[in-house]
Amino acid sequence: MCSARQAAVIAATFAVLATAQPAAAETCLRMVVSASGSTSMWNKEELARTSAIAAWPAAASETAGADYASWGAARGKTVACALATKSTVRCTAKATPCKP
Repeated sequence: MCSARQAAVIAATFAVLATAQPAAAETCLRMVVSASGSTSMWNKEELARTSAIAAWPAAASETAGADYASWGAARGKTVACALATKSTVRCTAKATPCKP
């Protein structure tokens, strides 16, 4: 049998656990949003990457709603680039939208 002090500690612990909110509970959707940016010269791939990442929030907002339009909060982020023509490159950003 436990003492009154132990019983009080156990009761207090359960009370805290029952009222505690999950720390940083994030809400992510079960979908992947994709957005392509503008083309850049092949030797300026970083500009094409930046353009794709900048285009992603608008695509996420249109597809999933404004609450999910944060690239920073998104999960599974990837940016893939490929030649669009012999001298230009275009990148596509893909991620799962999450609420920040």
